[in-house]
Parts: sequence; C-alpha cells; structure tokens
Amino acid sequence: KMKLYELYRLLFLTAITSFLLFSCRNNSSNPANTPLLYQDSGSKALVIVVENKNLLDMVNEQTYELFKADILPIFSDMFTVPQDSMQNLTLAEIIDKYGEQWQLNQIADSAKGYDRIVKLNKQTATVQCLLDSLKMLGSEGYTIDMVFNLHGSMTTILFNDKEIDIGTLTQSIKDNGIRIRALYQTTCYAKYMLPFWNNIGVFAVNGAADNNQIVLFSSAYFVSQWISGKTFEDAVYSAYNMEIATLRSYNDRIPIDTYILTPQVLANSRQYVSGRDQKILWKNIPAIPPKI
Repeated sequence: KMKLYELYRLLFLTAITSFLLFSCRNNSSNPANTPLLYQDSGSKALVIVVENKNLLDMVNEQTYELFKADILPIFSDMFTVPQDSMQNLTLAEIIDKYGEQWQLNQIADSAKGYDRIVKLNKQTATVQCLLDSLKMLGSEGYTIDMVFNLHGSMTTILFNDKEIDIGTLTQSIKDNGIRIRALYQTTCYAKYMLPFWNNIGVFAVNGAADNNQIVLFSSAYFVSQWISGKTFEDAVYSAYNMEIATLRSYNDRIPIDTYILTPQVLANSRQYVSGRDQKILWKNIPAIPPKI
C-alpha cells in the first residue's frame, strides 16, 4: 500500500505540475494561443516594395555570362524589350533597368482583388515612403498586406535609401500604430526576422532559410494563389514550387538544375511560415485588430 506521506507527495507534485503547465499555456508568446475573430467585409490594401539596388551575387552573374546568348531572348520576351538594349548590361543592370518594373507590374496584376495597391520602387522604395504609405492606409481603415522583394541579411533589410535593422523597422511600425495583416517576402535570411514580425502582431509572414534564389516569379504566384482561396501557408509553399517548375520549363535552353536550381539553392531558399494565423485566408479580415 502507498504510505500516507507518499500520497501527499504525489498530490503535491501533481498540483505543481498542473500549475506550471497552466502558467506556460497562459504566458506563452505563441500567437496561436490568442483567439482570432474574422469578418468577411472591409477594404484591403497591398503595399508592394521592389528594389534590387543593382546587387546580385557573383554566381548569378557568371551563370548569366556563360549562357547569355540563351538568356537574352528569354528576357527580351519576358520584359518586352529588344535584346540589343540589354546586350552590354550586366545581369544586375538588366534587373535594375527592366526586371524591377516588370516584377512590380506582375505582382500588381496578380492582386486585382485588392481595393488599393501602392507600388514602391526606385526613389520611392525608402523606409520613410513605406511608413508614410502604411500610415495613410491605416488612417483610411484599410486592412494592410505587404510584399517585399528586397535584399536582406539575418538582421537587416535593404531599402533604396538605407539598410535598416529589422527590430528598428518593426518598432517604427508599432510606434506609428500601424497594423499589418500579412507580409510575403523574398528577402534573404528572412527566417531570422520572423520573431520581430510576430512581436508586432502580424497574422502571417514567411521567410527564407538562407540566401534566397526563388525570387523572380514567386511573389506574383503567392498573391495569385492566396487570393484564389489557398491559406497563406499553402500559398507560400505553392509559390515556391511554381517558380521552380517555371524555371525548369527553360531546361531545354539552359541547364537550370545544374547551374541555377542546385540542391544547395533549393535548401537555402526553403520557406518558413509564422504569425498569429499561418492558415489565414485572403478573405479573412481581422474583426478585432491585435494589440501591438
């Protein structure tokens, strides 16, 4: 038989364990623990920021030079510009001159369901322009989503005017009383920035594991997939796979798997999803904005 003091000890330990578990649940910073309420009516706005800053890594430039004769016709069709206009440009210069505007338009064209679209590029792709745009949309009652096609590191994002620490950027958004529903980004190393977006109450956000190379088509694919009815999480992974399939469609002209979609590139570009509700639908408008 169990001795009396052993019974008391067991009851005591059970009570302590239950208390600790209860405390951990209630004090957890996991966004999923907060009840979420949505409504189906309201105006949605999308802020798109695209800026390459004329920066590409050496591997991309070397691959371009190696297959320039095959890649230029593809770019000519894609960007609807003559090949001659790109002949003497580096890959970074082509992206800066033609690719950015093409990408901006592709994303905007896939976002037809939004009530308002703000496009920031070149001189307007600055931190202050972003904050001003967000404050304006917030004051007008829009539910705000963002797309970032920007360079970054584990701790910073590079805008046209400056490189800003992710903590500083998210704190500025919070200090201005701005609430962001969702962010899709192709920024490198953005996996490490996810906690900062979580801390200001973003409902859904993605981030690449390392140096992201799945950046050309994925933003437009994501927006299209999310609007069409997929969850944020599914739209992120779908966009990743769709870009890979699109790039591989050029395998008959360029050895894509050998030079571009290497196992290392695929691993580095792997997507992670976080936020208060990773499965949020595009139609879901927060009924009670989160406190930030």
